[in-house]
Amino acid sequence: MDGFKCEICGGKIIMQANKTGVCQNCGIEYDIEAIRSMVIESLPFSPQKANQVATSSSSDNQNELDREVLITYLEDLRVLESIISENKNIQEQALSYVTQKSTELTNYKQYNSPIKPQAPQKINLLLWKPRIRLSLLITSIILAIVGVICFVSDNPFVILLQFFLFASAAVLFVIFALSLSFHCLRSANHNHKAKKDFKKRVSSVEENYKTNMNRYNSELEKYNNELSRREAEFNELNEVFLQKYGELLKEQEEFGELLEKAYSANIIPKPFRNIEGVYYLYDYISTSNQSLSEALTQANLDAIKQRLEAMIEVQSAQVIQQAQANAKLGTLQAQNEHIARLAEAVMNNTAVSAQYAQISAVNSELAVKLSKESLYYQKWSFILK
Repeated sequence: MDGFKCEICGGKIIMQANKTGVCQNCGIEYDIEAIRSMVIESLPFSPQKANQVATSSSSDNQNELDREVLITYLEDLRVLESIISENKNIQEQALSYVTQKSTELTNYKQYNSPIKPQAPQKINLLLWKPRIRLSLLITSIILAIVGVICFVSDNPFVILLQFFLFASAAVLFVIFALSLSFHCLRSANHNHKAKKDFKKRVSSVEENYKTNMNRYNSELEKYNNELSRREAEFNELNEVFLQKYGELLKEQEEFGELLEKAYSANIIPKPFRNIEGVYYLYDYISTSNQSLSEALTQANLDAIKQRLEAMIEVQSAQVIQQAQANAKLGTLQAQNEHIARLAEAVMNNTAVSAQYAQISAVNSELAVKLSKESLYYQKWSFILK
């Protein structure tokens, strides 16, 4: 609204949040109706000019669309394509956002769960190992048994052998007994110290295990609380997403049907029925005196798509917001009245009249949709915080 000038002093009028305009120079205020009148009067298709254009159009080439109607038509296409593009972008962002939150929750479960400490194993202390002493004991017993067997013979040689066996068994047994006694005495002293050290080590291990278990239980409680919070947060987000995502698809479908209705007027060729082609045609025709056929002849669609991709990404939201502002100010209604007057002027040309009627219907329906407080996809910023 910066382009409107005060009727008193000629200063610039700036729109305020309360839907009034204030002159920067003299401070006079203009209500919304006064601003709307200024908008309509400044349009090239104001009611007064529309009568003149309609009259001249009837005497000109009846097969050509009025230039201002064509620009209005292309502007409607540009708005519709922008809305659908922004809607799809929000869908992709929402899906990506929910997927990211799901991945974060999965990673938290996988990598943040505390590890339970391993319980200490029970250790049995072996206090005595037989080794050689066991061999001596077994050998002495065998010799004694052989000596007993030799009692059945009266042969002097056998008796001598028997004496030798008993003597050897006795000697081996005495050696075993002495060795065992010595070992027991030494082991008793050694094992007493070993038991003390062993008990200390076991006590230290058990104490460390108890400390680690206390720490583990504390960390596990914190982990479970945090996991519950994250799961509840994600479930709430996912529930909202599932409930609202259908509304996004519904809005996309509604504007898609309106876009198809607009394209079905067969004013622009099929290769240009996309966001890049529409932006190109609107910019070319609205900033020059060239005709639609001239704009189509000069077009290189592949180059257009590459050149306009970044620009469309930046401008699409602004285009939609400007269209919404125009709908609230009644600009689109003035456009529609202009189209209706032209349609009446070319009633004898059925094809052009039908195109005007279709353009008017699309423009009217688009104005109704844009006059809402905001489009549904514009309310989705809450889920992408």
